[in-house]
Amino acid sequence: MHITSELEQIPTTSLALLCRKVAEDPTMEQTILQEARDLKQQWTLLQTPDPIDYATKEESKAKEGAFRTGMIDLLSRILKGL
Repeated sequence: MHITSELEQIPTTSLALLCRKVAEDPTMEQTILQEARDLKQQWTLLQTPDPIDYATKEESKAKEGAFRTGMIDLLSRILKGL
């Protein structure tokens, strides 16, 4: 199975934990570290209580989708480099 396909099967919370581990690994390349740190920060911002209004809830879902895509992209690149 393709790496990206396998990562897409992993829950968002687990992807976030993997990215956090990458963000804390000093042996990673600097650009990867920064990207992982940015994703870690985005994850923290997304961990707010569910919004009450529909528009805010939809915006939050869109942000989470983009965040998930970013995590899968980062982790795919790391795994392909191993």
